[in-house]
Amino acid sequence: MIPPHILAIDDDPSIREAIADYLADNDLRVTTLASARELAEVMARETIDLLLLDLRLPGEDGMEIGPCCAAAGPRRARCGPREFAPTASAAGSST
Repeated sequence: MIPPHILAIDDDPSIREAIADYLADNDLRVTTLASARELAEVMARETIDLLLLDLRLPGEDGMEIGPCCAAAGPRRARCGPREFAPTASAAGSST
Protein backbone atom coordinates (compact mmCIF):
# COMPACT_ATOMS: atom_id res chain seq x y z
CA MET A 1 0.00 0.00 0.00
CA ILE A 2 1.27 3.46 -0.89
CA PRO A 3 1.36 5.76 2.15
CA PRO A 4 -0.58 9.03 2.02
CA HIS A 5 1.38 11.93 0.52
CA ILE A 6 1.43 15.10 2.59
CA LEU A 7 2.62 18.45 1.27
CA ALA A 8 3.77 20.88 3.96
CA ILE A 9 4.40 24.54 3.11
CA ASP A 10 6.10 26.74 5.70
CA ASP A 11 8.68 29.50 5.36
CA ASP A 12 10.36 28.56 8.66
CA PRO A 13 13.02 25.88 8.01
CA SER A 14 12.87 24.50 11.56
CA ILE A 15 9.10 23.99 11.35
CA ARG A 16 9.41 22.37 7.91
CA GLU A 17 12.08 20.00 9.24
CA ALA A 18 10.06 19.11 12.36
CA ILE A 19 6.96 18.38 10.26
CA ALA A 20 8.93 16.29 7.76
CA ASP A 21 10.69 14.31 10.49
CA TYR A 22 7.48 13.60 12.40
CA LEU A 23 5.55 12.51 9.32
CA ALA A 24 8.40 10.35 7.98
CA ASP A 25 8.78 8.70 11.41
CA ASN A 26 5.11 7.75 11.12
CA ASP A 27 5.54 6.12 7.71
CA LEU A 28 3.97 8.92 5.71
CA ARG A 29 5.32 10.37 2.50
CA VAL A 30 6.06 14.07 2.82
CA THR A 31 7.14 16.87 0.51
CA THR A 32 8.05 20.24 1.98
CA LEU A 33 8.17 23.66 0.33
CA ALA A 34 9.36 27.02 1.66
CA SER A 35 6.73 28.94 -0.33
CA ALA A 36 3.81 28.38 -2.66
CA ARG A 37 5.95 29.28 -5.69
CA GLU A 38 6.59 25.59 -6.43
CA LEU A 39 3.08 24.49 -5.50
CA ALA A 40 1.72 24.29 -9.04
CA GLU A 41 4.69 22.20 -10.17
CA VAL A 42 4.34 19.74 -7.29
CA MET A 43 0.58 19.41 -7.72
CA ALA A 44 1.01 18.84 -11.46
CA ARG A 45 3.28 15.83 -10.95
CA GLU A 46 2.12 14.42 -7.59
CA THR A 47 -1.12 13.36 -6.01
CA ILE A 48 -1.37 15.19 -2.70
CA ASP A 49 -3.57 13.67 -0.03
CA LEU A 50 -3.18 16.44 2.56
CA LEU A 51 -1.89 20.01 2.44
CA LEU A 52 -0.38 21.48 5.62
CA LEU A 53 -0.16 25.18 4.98
CA ASP A 54 1.33 28.09 6.92
CA LEU A 55 -1.42 30.70 6.80
CA ARG A 56 1.01 33.61 7.05
CA LEU A 57 3.47 32.98 4.26
CA PRO A 58 5.42 36.11 3.32
CA GLY A 59 3.78 37.72 0.30
CA GLU A 60 1.19 34.94 -0.02
CA ASP A 61 -2.20 34.49 1.57
CA GLY A 62 -2.52 30.96 2.90
CA MET A 63 -6.24 31.50 3.47
CA GLU A 64 -6.65 31.80 -0.31
CA ILE A 65 -4.16 29.11 -1.35
CA GLY A 66 -5.81 26.28 0.57
CA PRO A 67 -9.35 26.62 -0.78
CA CYS A 68 -8.06 27.04 -4.33
CA CYS A 69 -6.03 23.85 -4.10
CA ALA A 70 -8.98 21.99 -2.64
CA ALA A 71 -11.20 23.21 -5.47
CA ALA A 72 -8.60 22.33 -8.11
CA GLY A 73 -8.33 18.78 -6.81
CA PRO A 74 -5.43 16.36 -7.08
CA ARG A 75 -3.08 16.54 -10.04
CA ARG A 76 -4.27 19.99 -11.04
CA ALA A 77 -1.65 22.64 -11.77
CA ARG A 78 -3.96 25.59 -11.21
CA CYS A 79 -2.67 26.38 -7.75
CA GLY A 80 0.21 28.77 -7.63
CA PRO A 81 1.17 32.23 -6.47
CA ARG A 82 -0.12 33.96 -9.60
CA GLU A 83 -3.68 33.14 -8.56
CA PHE A 84 -2.99 34.40 -5.05
CA ALA A 85 -2.06 38.06 -5.30
CA PRO A 86 -2.65 39.39 -1.77
CA THR A 87 -5.57 41.72 -1.36
CA ALA A 88 -4.95 45.22 -0.05
CA SER A 89 -6.14 44.20 3.40
CA ALA A 90 -3.96 41.09 3.49
CA ALA A 91 -0.92 42.90 2.16
CA GLY A 92 -1.28 45.65 4.75
CA SER A 93 -1.93 43.43 7.74
CA SER A 94 0.78 42.78 10.28
CA THR A 95 1.80 39.26 11.19
